[in-house]
Amino acid sequence: MYKRKLILVLLGGILSLIIIEFGLRLGGFAYVSFQDYKNRLAIRKKEVFRVLCLGESTTALGGNDSYPSQLQDVLNKNNIGVRFAVINGGMAGIRSDGIVDKLEDDIKKYDPDIVITMMGINDIDEVMPYGPRDKQETNSFLKHFRAYKLFKIFYAHVVSKKSEIINRRFYQDIPSVENKEHYFNLAEQYKQKGLYREAEILYKNLLNIEPDNWKIYFDLASLYRDSGLYVEAEKFYRRALDIDPHNDVAYAELACFLHNRLSKNLEPIELCKKALSINPENWTAYYVLGECYEAEGMNKEALKSYNRMLDIDVNKDLTLSFLGNFYLKLEQPDEAVKFFIKAININPTNDRWYRGAALCFRILGKEDLAKDYFSKAKNIRVQYFNYKTSQNYKNLKQILDRHKIKLVCVQYPNCSIELLKFFFDEIDDIVFVDNEAIFKSVIMKDGYGEYFMDNFGGDFGHCTRRGNRLLAENIAKNIIEIFFGGN
Repeated sequence: MYKRKLILVLLGGILSLIIIEFGLRLGGFAYVSFQDYKNRLAIRKKEVFRVLCLGESTTALGGNDSYPSQLQDVLNKNNIGVRFAVINGGMAGIRSDGIVDKLEDDIKKYDPDIVITMMGINDIDEVMPYGPRDKQETNSFLKHFRAYKLFKIFYAHVVSKKSEIINRRFYQDIPSVENKEHYFNLAEQYKQKGLYREAEILYKNLLNIEPDNWKIYFDLASLYRDSGLYVEAEKFYRRALDIDPHNDVAYAELACFLHNRLSKNLEPIELCKKALSINPENWTAYYVLGECYEAEGMNKEALKSYNRMLDIDVNKDLTLSFLGNFYLKLEQPDEAVKFFIKAININPTNDRWYRGAALCFRILGKEDLAKDYFSKAKNIRVQYFNYKTSQNYKNLKQILDRHKIKLVCVQYPNCSIELLKFFFDEIDDIVFVDNEAIFKSVIMKDGYGEYFMDNFGGDFGHCTRRGNRLLAENIAKNIIEIFFGGN
């Protein structure tokens, strides 16, 4: 009797799940088909087509030379009958979870028609094996069902809201000496997630109990720097130094800020020298000094600074990569490759050094070696992928789906699009922009320094105006072809 009832209950549950799954799939198909038709009509009729670009410093920096700014120019010059407005929502130093956390606010603020993302390079932790998909989740069978995905979304939303409520209650409390360390930690978490307003409130609350703490001013300066409030950032860096005029870290960071953001190269040189007079082993000061000397065309002095970094750097492979980049910009790939090879010998698990060496070999015309090193870089990269980046791409897609906004995923220059596609379970309704082939071809022709200012990514870095133009043109081509039928 009881067995029959149990069997009936189980069968009823299974039948209900089947009906729910079928309904979700049928509804999803109908929705996607209708929404695609509706979007195309809206695009044709809408007076302004809004494009929101999200990312880190590779998106945010450059002003009129940035790729979002040039993308607007390229799109509007195509004269397809639609006026485009491109919003640069990039933030230097932000991680992918920060981009996702502020997405709802960005959508409310800008009301975009499509969102472009190029993100993940700052997600430096939480890697996991890049193996067959069925090994990455315990419930590999269940994950293909829409009902299961719906439950996961609901669960994640509940957990996220609970955490948000707890944190927001905490940062509204008045800090005390006893709990100030918790405030510093929470402020740092908010900053990494791009929740700059929440972090600012915490830091300013901390100033109420310690108005002469240089670190609070220093952290606020970094916060304003990352959020693009450069006047405030400089003000708070200098306030930190007023409080502690013998702080070599603050001198070096102010020098780095002025050099990177405001292009004042003479004052940063003096600030670096001041930092080094206090601490002759300040690695950052030597790095900024080298960058400043390069900008002033003082290459011999720059080389001395970079070589001094080698003497004090524990992670010498990073400094060696800077030297490789230095010679690449001087169009001396034969010298540059020596430093990338040395970096590989120290740290053979970093795919960026392999890509840097491969780029040098390609420029030198040694295609067999270039292919070999690109292959080695790929083999290292595909063994591990960043779990945080993967999850945040999925979370971002779910938010955009709720708002009926199309996602355009842009891969960094010189990088393969395949890893980016791997992040998603389904890719049919996502636009992917591949920048690998076009950048490799122009670098061979014109040189690396024409398109990149550095190579923090191994074989790519922050783009020059020309590099951002190429990026913008390739993205614009994809947008026009996919959303406007190539007209």
